[in-house]
Formats: sequence, structure tokens, C-alpha cells
Amino acid sequence: MKIRLDIGVAQLKKYGEELCGDSVEIVHTGQSDLVVVSDGLGSGVKANILSRLTTKTAATMLSLVETLPR
Repeated sequence: MKIRLDIGVAQLKKYGEELCGDSVEIVHTGQSDLVVVSDGLGSGVKANILSRLTTKTAATMLSLVETLPR
């Protein structure tokens, strides 16, 4: 049995800010799909940079773990 999911992202930035402080990274691998969510603890550019760095790092590490032999 296969399970299908529709994955969507909607973000709302804080009033007066250019960027949202939260990030979502979706990685499609051969065996699965990884969804990584990070809260930048604040708002604006600094929070966005930190949350994007966190999601990219976690997504990369999780996708590498998936490729390890069992």
C-alpha cells in the first residue's frame, strides 16, 4: 500500500518585516520525503538566516543518514 501526501507551505511574515523568521525544507529522496521545519526565534533577517541554516543542515544530515547501509 502506498501513501500519498500533498505537502504545502504557507508563511506569514511579521508586520513591518521583509522576511519570515521560520523556514521549511522539503527533500525528496529515493525512498522517502523529508520535511524539516525550523523556528528562527524572532523575526526578520537574522531569524530567517538562522532558521534557513538550521533546516539546510538538518536536511543534509538526515538525507545522508538515509543513504547509509543497514
